[in-house]
Amino acid sequence: MLALRPPYSSRRALPSDAEAAYAVAGADDERVLGHPDGTLADLRDDLESATLEAWLVEHPQAGPVGYATVEPKGDAVVYLDLYTVDPGLGPQLLAALTARGRELLAVAGELRTSILRPDERTAAWLEDAGWRRATSWARLRLELADPPPAPAPPGDVTVRRVPPGDEQGLRAVHGVIDAAFADSYGHVPEPFEEWFARLDARSTVDWSQVWLAETASGPVGALYGSDDYVEDEQAGYVARLGVLRAARGRGVARALLLTAFADVRARGLPAVLLHVDEQGTTGAYALYESVGMRRVLQVDAWVLPAG
Repeated sequence: MLALRPPYSSRRALPSDAEAAYAVAGADDERVLGHPDGTLADLRDDLESATLEAWLVEHPQAGPVGYATVEPKGDAVVYLDLYTVDPGLGPQLLAALTARGRELLAVAGELRTSILRPDERTAAWLEDAGWRRATSWARLRLELADPPPAPAPPGDVTVRRVPPGDEQGLRAVHGVIDAAFADSYGHVPEPFEEWFARLDARSTVDWSQVWLAETASGPVGALYGSDDYVEDEQAGYVARLGVLRAARGRGVARALLLTAFADVRARGLPAVLLHVDEQGTTGAYALYESVGMRRVLQVDAWVLPAG
């Protein structure tokens, strides 16, 4: 159990606890945004994950008042997430979660979390506990009332859809994404088998939303989407878009992006979303703005170094 002072108690959350946990997480999001940022299906997927520890915090009179997760990413990074409808619980839940996260670090490393930019209450808890902001992501949205421009990849580049079940193609996509994000905040290298298993376990995965950009010499770019925001935002989602360093600045990313936009619109969805690191150095933010995407939300990444 997480070490909490009475009257609070904690227990591991099971898939059967999804509705109780979602009630807490959704209410906490409503406090910040006015609506839940995620769905019950998303949370059920989390509770089915083999790598994630989830905890439900209860009060003897009020019932479930907190929901928290801990998940190692490699040996040197552990991600934390917490929600609570009880302001008095927050600091000690963060402390207990931090202690558990440090127990799970295999080597000296750091703890990471992310919170919605408007969530000043949780930001204050993190700051008081020694955490610091590392970067921020923007959630960008594009309405698809009109067809997007036709993709125009460079003459030596072909963009093709990777058929579901094409392991060779998926391995190429994984390799491009892993290399393209190698220097990005939050990226932890992941073997293909673990990457595929993690995504395949999500109820929102759709392996038909995968594209590869190739030259005669091999893959240079990749994109995959998902249905993460179909239920709550009525929008498609570009989960990852990456181009190898040597191929950047030639229009490969734009071609992949416009290909995905056309696919989202063809599936009858009125909008598309993606997330981008606002401090990134690849020029991705400028690209997304150039095709009409606009920021609708900011998410701050926080880090606590080992100590």
